[in-house]
Amino acid sequence: MHRFYSSLIENNKAVLLNDEAHHAQKVLRLNVGDEIEVFDGKGTNAIANLSSISKKEVQLEIKTEVEGWDKNLNLPSIAIAPTKNINRLEWFVEKATEIGVSNIYPILCKRSERKILRIDRLEKLILSATKQSKRSILPKIFELQPFENFITKNRFEQSYVGYCDEDTVKISPSINSKQTTCFLIGPEGDFTPNEIKLAIENQFQPITFGESRLRTETAAIFACAMFQNAKK
Repeated sequence: MHRFYSSLIENNKAVLLNDEAHHAQKVLRLNVGDEIEVFDGKGTNAIANLSSISKKEVQLEIKTEVEGWDKNLNLPSIAIAPTKNINRLEWFVEKATEIGVSNIYPILCKRSERKILRIDRLEKLILSATKQSKRSILPKIFELQPFENFITKNRFEQSYVGYCDEDTVKISPSINSKQTTCFLIGPEGDFTPNEIKLAIENQFQPITFGESRLRTETAAIFACAMFQNAKK
């Protein structure tokens, strides 16, 4: 069954707008009466029929409405320095959405090589991956922000930072999957010593991802999988 996103499902009604409406009308050529699945990105899934089609929108009549399987999941946040090759960051965003992530915080570090992001494009990738993976919650991606801003203005019950410096003793975290959790992943040139110091001063625990030296996007995916494994 074709799956669509609508920001509002209410009173047995929903509306497809913009790209979603275009996809239903022009690409799939759906007609009034056709049945689809729709989700609101906030935890609700529904089965609906197309009730009317106009140039700018598609009206839906909700038949059944159910709570999404992931509505009450506690999922980790990832703060990540965008990679120089945008394809690698886009791959991370897509796969993290599929595996399970709540928030993505792009951070600008001293050694960052990419300093501009098109958040709108990344949001489209998140939406596509959410549809594909049958999730009902849309992960949130924030605007690129300086490392210092993120570190000092955000607090989580569990905060971890991964980096390559071999002189620091790092732990293999014992993750409590019921607590708010953030993994901090640096740029391809790694965090500077001052950034590591600032992270630790703000309650981020140094962690190890094993003996392999991982790429930025691989480390971030590893963190998502590590959190999922902690739930079992």
